[in-house]
Amino acid sequence: MENGVVLTPAQGSLSCFSALLSLLLATSSVAAQSILPADYDGPPPPTSPQVVSRNDRGEVSIRAVRVGEPLVLDGKLDEDVYRSNGAIADFGQQDPQEGMPATEQTELWVFFDENNLYVGARCWDSRPDRIVATEMRRDSQNIQENDSFTLLLDTFYDRRNGFFIQTNPLGALRDQQVSDERNGNPDWSTVWDTKVSRDDKGWMLEMEIPFKSLRYTSSGPQVWGLNVRRIVRSKNEVSYLSAIPASYGTRGVYKFSSAATL
Repeated sequence: MENGVVLTPAQGSLSCFSALLSLLLATSSVAAQSILPADYDGPPPPTSPQVVSRNDRGEVSIRAVRVGEPLVLDGKLDEDVYRSNGAIADFGQQDPQEGMPATEQTELWVFFDENNLYVGARCWDSRPDRIVATEMRRDSQNIQENDSFTLLLDTFYDRRNGFFIQTNPLGALRDQQVSDERNGNPDWSTVWDTKVSRDDKGWMLEMEIPFKSLRYTSSGPQVWGLNVRRIVRSKNEVSYLSAIPASYGTRGVYKFSSAATL
């Protein structure tokens, strides 16, 4: 397996999920290890208070944090959970300088409760006056020509199929169902929401995705794949949480086999 993410509830039994960085819901690192595929050879699930672990091959495992009440979706990242839990960072470029650290870094948080998956991100930008944000239409391909943030979720952890969820600094919504790492179905649409905000350091976003809007295995501990792509359009810089080779180009966003473990 390539990259991973681990979801670990603070207490009690929970619904769990995993993403292109594979997400694992579990009550402890031992429990998380017990539900990993037998051939998993990525980094061990991070234990609290850590939220991310990496190995020398660049593979990633992340821990989603359970919250006691729904987040206020406003794109401001000002709830206590953002201050009390470290961010997942260190995105690397796919383009133009493959393998180099992103020049405009992204910080990521993954939370959940009984009903929803929450993703928050701080998209740092040294030239916020050059942020490109012009498209608000639902499911418009032109969002790709803006600054954008794309979340990829492999909810069955089969490393080939999943969901594409995208927004921009205006809070536009775009989603697709993806099969075989190459076929995106733009006619697929589900219920989710996002809110964004901007300041002199860049832009921020929060996503709320109801579990009932996604398909995944039966309730209980789960392993998902998760990846995130950030595009800084003024620089034509493309960066990922879990590295995607430049040779895959724009279609690399569908490469679930290179995602992390949640």
